[in-house]
Amino acid sequence: MIKRNPERTKARLLRSGAALFDAKEYRNVSILAIAQAAGCNSALISYYFGGKAALYQAVVKEECQELSRLQEEVEAAGGTPLERLTRYLQEILRSQLEPQKHGIMPMRLSCWKPLPNCCSC
Repeated sequence: MIKRNPERTKARLLRSGAALFDAKEYRNVSILAIAQAAGCNSALISYYFGGKAALYQAVVKEECQELSRLQEEVEAAGGTPLERLTRYLQEILRSQLEPQKHGIMPMRLSCWKPLPNCCSC
């Protein structure tokens, strides 16, 4: 029997969900499409996240946490406010051009619409 790694499965679902939510509107992304893109059973979305809305919230939360981590790194490096802002924006742009080298997934966060009762960043 194949032993599965729950953390890797959750990470694949998060990545697949992020990519599909970025490409299409939330309502046009199906649980089945997310599961197929992640290479797993669609029931695992409910098992790990509680459903599509909760997966969406987890994706947004992960992105917010990564952006906060990036901001903390920039702040710790010091410099003038303008230098820190410039470095922060450069890192965000770099992450969008080279997502595999950074933790931040390429997304058009400005296009995302919050769900009712969604956590705020």
